Amino acid sequence: MAEAKGAAYSANDMDEVDDKAHYRMRPNLVWGGELGSPERPFSTMQRTALREIYENSVDEALQGHADKISVHLFEDHSFEVIDNGRGLPTDINRKTGKSGIYQALGTLRSGRNFDSSDGKKSTGTNGLGASAVTIFSKRFDVTVYRGGKQYELSFSQGEAGTFDGPGPDAGFERITDVSYMKVSKDARSKEERAGWETGTKIRVWFDPEAFPTQYHYDDAEIVERLKGTAFLVPNLKIFVTNELSKITDEQTGEVTIQKEVFDFPNGLGDMVTAFQPDQPIVSTPVVLNGSAKLITRTPVKQDDGNFKNMDVEKDVPYTVAFSFGGGYESNIHTFVNTVNTRSHGSHLTGVQNAMVSAFNERFDSMRGLLAKGDDLPKVDDYLEGLTLVVSIYLSSAPFTSQSKEAISSRPVQKAIQDAVAEDFRTWIKAPANQNDLKAIAAKVTTAAKNRQQVQNQRDLQRQKNELKQSSLPESLIDCELSGTDAAELYICEGDSAKTSLKAARDGRVNALLGVRGKIINAYGSKNKMSDVLKSKPVQEIIKSLGAGSGSDFDINQVRYGKVFFAVDADVDGNAIAVGLYALFWVLFRPMVEEGRLYKIETPLFSILTSQGKKSTKHYARNDAERDVVTAKLDKQGIKYRVSRLKGLGEMKDDDLEETAINPQTRIITQITSKDLEAAKHALDVAIGDDVSIRKTWIETSEVDEEEILS
Repeated sequence: MAEAKGAAYSANDMDEVDDKAHYRMRPNLVWGGELGSPERPFSTMQRTALREIYENSVDEALQGHADKISVHLFEDHSFEVIDNGRGLPTDINRKTGKSGIYQALGTLRSGRNFDSSDGKKSTGTNGLGASAVTIFSKRFDVTVYRGGKQYELSFSQGEAGTFDGPGPDAGFERITDVSYMKVSKDARSKEERAGWETGTKIRVWFDPEAFPTQYHYDDAEIVERLKGTAFLVPNLKIFVTNELSKITDEQTGEVTIQKEVFDFPNGLGDMVTAFQPDQPIVSTPVVLNGSAKLITRTPVKQDDGNFKNMDVEKDVPYTVAFSFGGGYESNIHTFVNTVNTRSHGSHLTGVQNAMVSAFNERFDSMRGLLAKGDDLPKVDDYLEGLTLVVSIYLSSAPFTSQSKEAISSRPVQKAIQDAVAEDFRTWIKAPANQNDLKAIAAKVTTAAKNRQQVQNQRDLQRQKNELKQSSLPESLIDCELSGTDAAELYICEGDSAKTSLKAARDGRVNALLGVRGKIINAYGSKNKMSDVLKSKPVQEIIKSLGAGSGSDFDINQVRYGKVFFAVDADVDGNAIAVGLYALFWVLFRPMVEEGRLYKIETPLFSILTSQGKKSTKHYARNDAERDVVTAKLDKQGIKYRVSRLKGLGEMKDDDLEETAINPQTRIITQITSKDLEAAKHALDVAIGDDVSIRKTWIETSEVDEEEILS
C-alpha cells in the first residue's frame, strides 16, 4: 500500500551498507546480469567470476612472465588455477601496511593497471575482479611460491583469515592483521616444482548463497574459452583437468576424466583452421598483424601519486585471421586482451567495414565480375562461408560490462577500420594472392547477386500476395530462394534433426522446419478442423508454406517448389510421416497431386568398404537391404564395416548431405496418387475412423503402414 502524501521522511529512513555487503546484495554490479535459465542451466555470473581468476594468470603470460597455466575443475564445482609467473607480491605495502597478497585480493579497487598509459597488455583494468571473487566465495585459498618459500592466505566472504581444516565447511577464524601471511618452506616435491618454481595458486569454492541462481558455471564453456586463449597467446601452454566431464567405459566401468593440453604455436592461423566448418576455397588462412593508433582520454598517474585525465596516443596491436569456405554459414570469434567478446562490438565492426571497403574497391574494377546495375557486396555477402578471428589488445578496454561480452567505442572502431583496411589493400595487391582473391571475388559477388535476385523475387511476390499470410514462424530456418520453385522445405522430426540438417544443408535452397511430437490426425472425423488448425505444428507448416490451407490453398503462392519429410527410419518416425501424409492430403492436396511432396528415406545402416586405399560408403534402409549389400560384398571378397545410424539428429554432416540433401545422391520417395479412390482407401485403412478395417488389414497384410501410403 502506498504511503500517504506528506508522510514523514527523515535521514533515519536510509540504510547504509559497506562495499562487500553491497556487492553481495547486488551481484549484477560486478558480474553483469544473470542469464542462467532452465533452457540453459548454467550461471553466467559464476562463469565471469571464475574467468577473473585465470585471466590474472593470463596477464602474467601476456607480459612475458609466465608460459604455463593449469586449470582444474573439481567435481564439487570448486576450481584451482596455477601459473608459473612471478607470483603475487609478498612484501608489505609501505603506504597501507598490507601484504601484497592482501593488497591484491583483499582490497577492492586495488591493482596495477589503473595507469593504462604504459601500454602493457592486460585483461583487467578495474582492480575489482579477483578481489570481488573473494566476497562471493565460501572459501578462497591463495598460495604464492617465491624464493623457495610459500606464502599462504585464505578468505571467506571477503574476509581474510585461516581455516582449521580442508574444504569449504571447515572452521574459519578471521584475522585483523592485514600484513599477515603464513610463510613456510616450499613444500612441493622436486617434480612438482620443475617448471613451476615461482607462481600463484588459487583454489576457490563459490558461496551458493551469494548468487541469485542455483546453477553452476558451464564447464564446457570454460574449457572452450581456455582453448581460445591458448590460440591467442602462442607462447602459453594451458593444462586443463575437468572432473565434471567424464567418460565411463561401458565394458570395464573405468571412468576417465577430461584432461587436455592446449598449445598452439601458430596462433590465430591455427585457430581459423580448427574452427572452419567447411572446405576452404583459399590456399591458406590469411593472417594480418598490425597496430592501430588511438588517441584517447586516459587517467595518467602523476608525480604526486594522483591520476589526471590526459590525451594519450596508444598502440592497439591487432591480429585478423580469416578464410573463406564453400558453405554459407559464418563462424566469427572476437577477443579483446584474450577475453572472448561473444557479443563482439566495435572491433568487429571496424574489421568488417574495412573488409567491405577494401575488397569492394578491387571488385568494382575487375572485368566481368559485376554487371551494370549490380549491387556491390554488403557485409552479409562477405559473411557467407567466412571464418574470421579478430584479436586486439587495448589498455582500459571499453567493455560494456564486467562480464566483458562486448566493447563499445567509436574511436576504437575507426582506428581499427583505418589500419586494417590498409592491410587488406596490401594483401589484395600482392601478386601471390591473386588466385585466392579471384576465389573470394567469385564467392562474395555471387552471394550479392543471389541476394539481389531473391530480394527482387520477394518484392514481386509480396505485391502479388498482398501479404495476406501470417508472419513466418520462429522455428523456420528459411533459405535464400524461398518464394521460387527452386526452394525446398524440409519438415524435420524435432529440433535435433533440424540442427543436424542445418549443418549439411545448402542455405540457398534448403529451408528447415522442425516439428515436435505427434502430428494431429487431420483425416476423418476424430479431430475437428478447428482443432487441427489450432495445432502449433500445423500452424507453423501453414505459415511456412504461405499459401493458405484447405479450400483456400493456392499452390501458385506456395513459397517452396518441393516439400520433404525428414523423419527417422523407425516406428515413431513413420508415425509422424503418416500424420504428415494425411495433413497434406487434407490441407494442401495440390502439392500431392502435382508431385511436389517427398519423403527422405533415412538409412538405418551405413556400410563402409575398404579396397586398398580406396573406400566407398553404401547405405541400407532396413535389415533386408543391409543383408543384400553385405552378401554381395562377401561374394566379392571386399572388406566392410557396418554401422547403425541412430537417427537424423545423430547422423554426421557428410551422411546427411549424401542421403538427404544432395539432389544427385539423396534417397527419396515421391508421394503421389493418380488414383483418388485408392488414396482415400489407404488413408481409411491407416488412420481412418473405422478401426475394424485397420485391424483386418494388419492381420492379413505384411505391408508396412507407411508403405501403403507411398
